[in-house]
Amino acid sequence: MSMNASGDRVKTTAREWRRGRIVRFFSVTCTLLLALGAVAPARAEAIEVRALSLAFNPEAPLKSGDGLLDYRGGLELRADAKAFGGFSAARISADGTRLIALSDAGSWFSATLDYDAKGRLVGLHEARLAPMARPPGKGRFDPEGLVLDPDGAWLVSTERTHRLLRYAAGPAGHDPFARDADALARLEPIALPVPTDFAGLESNAGIESLLRLTDGRLLAIEEGREDAGEAISRAWAIGPDGATASLGLKRSANFRPTDAALLPDGDVLVLERRYTKVGGVAARLRLIEAETIRPGALLDGAVIATLIPPVTVDNMEALAVYERDGETRLLMMSDDNFNPGQQRTLLLQFGLTPAARK
Repeated sequence: MSMNASGDRVKTTAREWRRGRIVRFFSVTCTLLLALGAVAPARAEAIEVRALSLAFNPEAPLKSGDGLLDYRGGLELRADAKAFGGFSAARISADGTRLIALSDAGSWFSATLDYDAKGRLVGLHEARLAPMARPPGKGRFDPEGLVLDPDGAWLVSTERTHRLLRYAAGPAGHDPFARDADALARLEPIALPVPTDFAGLESNAGIESLLRLTDGRLLAIEEGREDAGEAISRAWAIGPDGATASLGLKRSANFRPTDAALLPDGDVLVLERRYTKVGGVAARLRLIEAETIRPGALLDGAVIATLIPPVTVDNMEALAVYERDGETRLLMMSDDNFNPGQQRTLLLQFGLTPAARK
């Protein structure tokens, strides 16, 4: 897949280009509350977050109109704090200005996104990082999936200790994106009932994709074991009354699902990640039609885009969908595994073209 920095469209074929380089740099000074735990100090600390603007592919521009995604700007985020990074899920406000994400070390992250006059993502400010309140009991706390419910409550899936947690809603009419990470840190979790076969989930490959369908069902998809060739990730559709139906998501080419998001028409985009010693890191998007999400179904949506190095890509684990400037936009965020020397925290923004929906 390729693209230039002026917004030319992405092709879904893999080519060997050199990685898009950073073309602009600026920094935002943010006061961040650092997450408590093994990777964080036990007190708040003021740090600097540097947002480096990325060209997706500055050396091999494409002609406009030959792809399914329009690049709308991207950032690499850096901060000199051990607790910064590891972002595994994200959701964004309806206008695309407020970002809420969580890390797999148990932190809330909030920020306001900045756009230029052309609607391209160019920076962020008002960034906050704060520890999530943890449920009682033993077991490692490893948040992976995130859903905003209609009543303003946040639902979180965790792996290793496989749970679904509800972080309570605010007052009626309150904008959940108005809370920063400091305020989110004061929300207490309530454990929700889970399907009995959650007990059979892999320790480090549990529920990473979580979303609320338009009919009210909660769709949960496991990352699944790292198998060569074709495999199936298990999925569950949990109704408002707690009734659960089992499904599956067909996988191929060593890609595994890491997040999913709802499109305005009710269809679902699934973000998948590949990381192998031979093939390296890659990401792709698959479109799942709403009417196929039925009990017992094996979901197998069309691949609409693939990101393969040296195009700008990393360990993409978070996907959010929103509307801006009259188009459906996607925001992908990467998990650097708290290894900034080898991996990056990326925010990549795209416009979904009409051709992608055919």
